[in-house]
Amino acid sequence: SDELNQAVRSMLQLDSSKRPSIEDLFKLPKMQEQAEIAVRNASAVPAQYVDRYFSSQMRRLQAKEEEISSRAQDLVNKEKELRGAKYMDSEEIKKREEDLKKKDEDLKKRERELSDMSSSYQERMRNLEAREKAILAREEALASRDRSLCDKEKRVDKAKLEYQVLMNDLKKKMV
Repeated sequence: SDELNQAVRSMLQLDSSKRPSIEDLFKLPKMQEQAEIAVRNASAVPAQYVDRYFSSQMRRLQAKEEEISSRAQDLVNKEKELRGAKYMDSEEIKKREEDLKKKDEDLKKRERELSDMSSSYQERMRNLEAREKAILAREEALASRDRSLCDKEKRVDKAKLEYQVLMNDLKKKMV
C-alpha cells in the first residue's frame, strides 16, 4: 500500500532525525489495524507470554534502530569531515570515500535485516498463535476423553454393584 511504501521510505532516511521511531510507526493506521488484528488473534495465547515476548522483541528492535541511527549519524559526520578537509591528498580522499561507501552499504544491509526481523517476528507470532490454538484443541479433546472415561467408569461401577446385588439375591434364594 502507499502508506507502507511511505513508511519504508521514511525509515530509509540517512538523517536519523527525519526517520520515524518505532512508536511513530505503530501510530500509523495500517500498523494499528494490524496490531489490533494480532491482538484479537492472540486471545488464545497467554497474555503474559505475549507481552513478555513482544516487549523483548521491541527492545531488540529499538536497540537496532538506535544502532542504525548512530551509524547514520557517524556517516553524516564523516561526510561533513570529508567535505570540510582542505588539505587531503587524493588517495586519502578515495580511501575515505570507499570507507564511507562500505559503511553506507553496511547501514543498508542492517536496515534490511531490521525489516526482515520485523517480518520474521510477525511470522513467529502467527506460528505461535497457531500452536497455541492446536494445544488448546488437544487439551479440549483430552478433557472430553477424560469425561467420557469417567462416565464409563461410573457405568462399570454401577454394573458391578448391580451384579453384586443380583448375586446376593441369588444366594439368598438358594439358601
